[in-house]
Amino acid sequence: VGKSSLLKRITNDKFSNDYKKTLGIEIGSRKVFEETVLTGIIHLWSCSGDTRYTPIVQQNYLNTNFALIVYDTTNSNSMKGCMFWRNEMKRSCPDAKLCLVGTKQDLDLETQISFEEGSKQAAEWDIPHNVVSSKTGENLQQIIDFLSLEAAN
Repeated sequence: VGKSSLLKRITNDKFSNDYKKTLGIEIGSRKVFEETVLTGIIHLWSCSGDTRYTPIVQQNYLNTNFALIVYDTTNSNSMKGCMFWRNEMKRSCPDAKLCLVGTKQDLDLETQISFEEGSKQAAEWDIPHNVVSSKTGENLQQIIDFLSLEAAN
């Protein structure tokens, strides 16, 4: 899906083509500045999609303020998992703000889930939607702005 790559790009502004399966949870943070003044810190975690890690992942839901529900634009089955994560967040963290994010925008020739399809799903859930490339950084600032705005509220 690209959750770990997105996390690394947001927190370290780095990308690696090396794939390493997330075992449980991967954690990162990003400082939020307004001009030169530190206004907050965003703590991010990427959850393994493997159900055997569900109990570990669920321990980290406490005090979640917002969540990026991530799908792979190059995998038509990827959106199916988003329903699980949306329901999981609504059940565990009903006040958390959600945003649907498609990854791998740079692989437009391989796209199987269009921007319009993602937007339609997000509209049904009444949440924002965007697509990004962790590799190139395309549209990443919009996601960072969303996280920063939610962190400030």
